[in-house]
Amino acid sequence: KEMRGFGQAHEAELELLREEQQKRTEAHAQHVKELEQRLEVQQQQAAEELQRQQEELQRSKEALVEAQVTAEAAALEARAVRMEAASTHAEPNGDILDDQLLRVEEVAMPVAKANSGEVLGLQKRIDLLENRCASLQRRLQSQESVMSTAPLRPSWELKLAAVAGPYVTAVVVTIHRLALGMLRGFLEKLLKS
Repeated sequence: KEMRGFGQAHEAELELLREEQQKRTEAHAQHVKELEQRLEVQQQQAAEELQRQQEELQRSKEALVEAQVTAEAAALEARAVRMEAASTHAEPNGDILDDQLLRVEEVAMPVAKANSGEVLGLQKRIDLLENRCASLQRRLQSQESVMSTAPLRPSWELKLAAVAGPYVTAVVVTIHRLALGMLRGFLEKLLKS
């Protein structure tokens, strides 16, 4: 009897240990599941943050390109203004101010004596750049005449900004302006031909 009682007590103890182990295993599995869910949420948040940062980087690159184009256009415009100012200050016989020409010739003469082949190459490059500048000025003038009738901002820009936010609006307006510019250029080519 004592052995049976001892065996039953031992079995009861084993049953309690099994139940306790099962509870611990279930609790551990639940804890692992919670940690996996947290990890998944954190990975999703990190992916979203990475996407936002990449979009911000892309917007910054686009803004940089736009700023460079604007700076180049401003430099060309300044040169055009200087050339126009020089042409309005021309003497009655049509020559540009003699003082400016003399200064340019004084600087150019020593270089010409040093290496005439290099000077010839530089003069060709200058001619090319002046032609490009004149072409850009014509385009700018034609765009200014078209843009003087068109509004600077699309009428829907403020509504879009209220709905989608400033970043999305900036991208959409930039794309709109680029598409509009390409269409105007295409129309001008059609009209010229």
